[in-house]
Amino acid sequence: MQLDYLWREIQGDRSVMSELKVAESVRAASDAMLLGYEKPADQSEAVRKKRALCGQAYYDRYTGKGQAAAGQIIEGDKEKMTETQVREKIVAVMRGWIGLKRADKSHAPIIDTYNGHTPLPRGYKVSYTDDYCAATVSAAAIKAEYTDIMPVECSCSKLIEIAKKMGIWQENDAYVPSSADLILYDWQDGLNFAVTDNKGATDHVGMVEKVVGTTITIIEGNMSGGVVGRRTVTVNGRYIRGYICPKYSTKATAASVSSTVAAVSGSAVTGNHKVGDVVKFNGSKHYTSANAASGSAARPGSAKITAISAGAKHPYHIIHTDSKSNVYGWVDAADI
Repeated sequence: MQLDYLWREIQGDRSVMSELKVAESVRAASDAMLLGYEKPADQSEAVRKKRALCGQAYYDRYTGKGQAAAGQIIEGDKEKMTETQVREKIVAVMRGWIGLKRADKSHAPIIDTYNGHTPLPRGYKVSYTDDYCAATVSAAAIKAEYTDIMPVECSCSKLIEIAKKMGIWQENDAYVPSSADLILYDWQDGLNFAVTDNKGATDHVGMVEKVVGTTITIIEGNMSGGVVGRRTVTVNGRYIRGYICPKYSTKATAASVSSTVAAVSGSAVTGNHKVGDVVKFNGSKHYTSANAASGSAARPGSAKITAISAGAKHPYHIIHTDSKSNVYGWVDAADI
């Protein structure tokens, strides 16, 4: 009876149910319940780990599939994680903060986490009334213990500055991000955004939660009204300034249980071409998105592949490398 009631209640929570349906491990499912449904006062890594270990034990006992099948390997007290789980860990932190607001000061745990980090970036202590989008993603890095691979700052421009020094800045607006990458925005982006590279001053930052096709879902602090919430944008959409791509693979201690989906990761190889290749563009049109119905004229010439969307109508995003061509967008496979 109690389980039946719990199940019906969880089904009424679309956010939690959506996370449970895509969870690739016991840990991911456990975190979804703990952070999205139960929401205890203590949401520390120690609590999350202990809860997931208990769930893992029951999973192994009643499925007989073992821990590796669940996507998680545990040796003694040491938990091994795939890169997917490493990324999910920090996204889960961001997800747990959705709904917090500056107006009622419920966002205080984010600010306190940021201010508690040492050394405090530039010695500046963020106040509860400050804009806090950069502090939010930084606090998530602190909570996940990823400050060695991800910049920590309360300034968006400083985040980019540090990311460039770390070699994890992605300038290409048309880049197809992965979960847990950071997306930076410039609200002054022009109407020609689809065929130009935005190099303006950055105004806002969020963390990519997921990518489905060409739709990017982002979790952000300090959205309109000073809240933590979700936003969706299109790959190569307007206002994208660039991305910060922490090297999460360096945190992975176990092999992935499934191959990375090419279209989501942006590192796919279609035919003999891959991201970074310089090719000759022979076509006459480029498109604003990988599945756009119509395109605009573009001159042929040398171009560099900057992103790939396997299975799309126009699977390659290329940018001209000489003055002969003006191609800057998605093109047909037959045209390179």
